Amino acid sequence: MSRKFRVDVRREKDVEAAGDRFMASLGFESWHLSQARPTQQTPGFPDRLYMNTARNCAVWWEAKTEVGRASVHQVRFRLQWEGCGGLYLIGTDEVLHQFAIDRGWAERVGPGNMRIFR
Repeated sequence: MSRKFRVDVRREKDVEAAGDRFMASLGFESWHLSQARPTQQTPGFPDRLYMNTARNCAVWWEAKTEVGRASVHQVRFRLQWEGCGGLYLIGTDEVLHQFAIDRGWAERVGPGNMRIFR
């Protein structure tokens, strides 16, 4: 039986910080909703809301480690949000990178390096 080993061993808060830095490089403002303690917040709200009026884009991001999984509440939020036509991403900051590449806002220029298009 083969075992899959984790390549990315960062903590979720480190993934969030990397995502915030990347999205800021694209000109997005970030609204932080995650907390490292129990909250009075509605269960399922994603960790971040990124908005950029120049790019005419707002996107929710649920940050996860490489092995993190969405809760039932997070899945429910995502389905409702996407059902209304909203953008929702879940995963490590790599999903943000791919999102930006797919939109034509960035490109990979080698291992770990991205070129940002203004």
